[in-house]
Amino acid sequence: MLKVDNLYKYYNSNKSNEVKAVDGISLELPEKGLIVLLGRSGCGKSTLLNVLGGLDDFNDGVIQIDGEKFNKYTPKAFDELRNKKIGYVFQNYNLVPDMTVKENLKISLDLSGIVDDQQSRIDYALSLVGMQKYQNRLPNTLSGGQQQRVGIARAIVKYPEILLADEPTGNLDDTNTVAVMQILKALSKSCLVIMVTHEENLADFYADRIIRLSDGKIVSDELNQGTKTLDHKAKDVIYLGDLERKDISENGLDVELYGDGKDVGAKIQIVSQDNKIYLKILSNKVINVVDDDSSIKFTDEHYTVQENNQDVLELNVDKLKASERKKKSSLDHKTTCKKIFDEYVQTRGQRKKNRFRTLFISAIFFVLLIGVNAGSLVYDPFTSSPADSHVICINANKETVEGLNLDGRILDKNIQYGVQLSIDRSPFDASVEICYAANSIVLPASIVGKELNQGEIAIDKRLFDRGVKNSTLPDVGIIYPEQLIGMRVDIDDLAYPPVFWDFPQEEQNDNENDPNKPTAYALDAQTATIPFLKVVEIIDRNEPVIYISDQDYSKLGDFNEKVYSGDNTFFYAKEVNKTIKTLKNKGIKAVSYNKYFERSFYKVAIAGNILSLLVVIVVLVVQLIGAYKLTRSRFIANSKKYAILRTIGVTKREVSLNVFLESLTIFGLSSFKGWLFTSIIMFAADNMSIISNLEDMLGLQLIYYPVWLAFLSLGILALFSLTISLLTPISYLTKTPAKLNSAYDL
Repeated sequence: MLKVDNLYKYYNSNKSNEVKAVDGISLELPEKGLIVLLGRSGCGKSTLLNVLGGLDDFNDGVIQIDGEKFNKYTPKAFDELRNKKIGYVFQNYNLVPDMTVKENLKISLDLSGIVDDQQSRIDYALSLVGMQKYQNRLPNTLSGGQQQRVGIARAIVKYPEILLADEPTGNLDDTNTVAVMQILKALSKSCLVIMVTHEENLADFYADRIIRLSDGKIVSDELNQGTKTLDHKAKDVIYLGDLERKDISENGLDVELYGDGKDVGAKIQIVSQDNKIYLKILSNKVINVVDDDSSIKFTDEHYTVQENNQDVLELNVDKLKASERKKKSSLDHKTTCKKIFDEYVQTRGQRKKNRFRTLFISAIFFVLLIGVNAGSLVYDPFTSSPADSHVICINANKETVEGLNLDGRILDKNIQYGVQLSIDRSPFDASVEICYAANSIVLPASIVGKELNQGEIAIDKRLFDRGVKNSTLPDVGIIYPEQLIGMRVDIDDLAYPPVFWDFPQEEQNDNENDPNKPTAYALDAQTATIPFLKVVEIIDRNEPVIYISDQDYSKLGDFNEKVYSGDNTFFYAKEVNKTIKTLKNKGIKAVSYNKYFERSFYKVAIAGNILSLLVVIVVLVVQLIGAYKLTRSRFIANSKKYAILRTIGVTKREVSLNVFLESLTIFGLSSFKGWLFTSIIMFAADNMSIISNLEDMLGLQLIYYPVWLAFLSLGILALFSLTISLLTPISYLTKTPAKLNSAYDL
């Protein structure tokens, strides 16, 4: 049962030109019968039908079907309702143009979840409308009447509880009008049929109940007591029984001549020769040749006025009822993708206006520009972080920080130095930088709970890993961190005089040219027992740190680097986030030194590469414009198809998925190919010795294209290209199915 309570549907709501297409309608309809909605054009008949069928939204009121209430329009809920319980016959047929007759019925079954005995159901539904032999024909090869019959078969193949028909005979000739009405009348014996029409004679003859509308309101609602007969003689059927007949038989030729008593006015020449028959008709009248495919049909019967108690169609509902329903995809996504591939193959030879090629080339330039410029724009914490992650800079003086009782230690000495390993390789010595950019952080070992003697050094394994990554250590044969133990370490201003030598000045001058002058630092002669700073331990804290004794740390220069304007105090915090939060609560700014360094890096890098970045952005914009135009043009070309799919019940999600897979296929055949092609070249070039030698000679990184950057560039291309490709479909699919059809028709 269908019930409507105080239903409203406005157009141009709250505007001066507001139209109440459905104005407070309340209805209660039975489970069976043929209900006809009558009224002049614009009275709200079709709008009411669309709202009841879930093709259009409504502003207020309640729709109740089988006890399920809807007080607002939600596309998902009404799509499900329409697929399972409602069949729809459209005035303009709404057959999917690139699907055969059989496929148009199959999609209706798929949408309703009927997966068993699909072929037998299709055969039976088509046999009811006399279209079984046209299963493999496309809609555009059928006449209007035939398409409407297929539309009816599509509606009834899922055996709906409610069948809605919007002007189903509006585009049909007399013969097909009667045939369609007979089918709908027969269906009304087992389900509720609601039909919109403007033909009074059809309503009077076929309807069980007639509801008349005017200006969006019901003006009358009555059981039909109309005519018992229908004088609706078809112009394309010739009733031979009503014509005079004359038989002519001679030499094996039998001719039946039918006429209405008037002069035939024709001369016919028939020639039989060489087992062939030649026919020539001479006449001033219109000559029509009738065969099995003609729209005009002959019948031996007499024309009779149709009685409304005649049973034209018997419906065996057992052949259509479904025992169970299962969710199933209604669209063939593989076929969709294959069509894109076929289109791509056809355009491969085109050089002009080939958008596949445009996307391919722009993707190549995008990847090339990324690989060439990324080296100066990408901050790598592993190789570039200058300090221990526990080091923070506080915007306050030393005395203020001391009074805060923070958990950690103030760093009042310079912590960044150039550090070199000295390797004794007789007869030559070799010196190599231990880490990238010759910047190492030097901290007292006691800060991490280690005790070192004066002149002893511990090296964090991260510094060793940096040296390995940047090829400084392997060049001198060091491949294991343990090989560093026992080596001499030279730290700027620490291992050499004049900072730590405590000899008289004249003695130093005397020994300047002495090749045997000791290189050990010593505060006095009694402590001059260690000849140099010596690596005694490898620590694995994953920090870029060299650890020295507290005595050595005290001899470093004062910290003079500025992060904040005004007072700066560097602090080693045991819990960085907690310390920064504590300072923030006290109104004191603080920042991790590594984060400060990283921000400074990006500011300088972006400022120095602004032109390169603009070129990358321009190439990306070209890529996006190409993707947008290609996918948009395809979508617009298929807009009628998508409107029909939404109208017959294909969900927004299913259509969106289909469009997304189209866009993804286009991306794969164009942009992805360009990315893959260029990435392979970039990987190969990055590992070529000639490129490495050139980079060493120029002191520049010509190519920086690690795996993570390759996939990041692919992600950027895919994300932006696919997103912009879906802009048109998303805006399109926000409309209701009824609005989509109206927009397409307009």
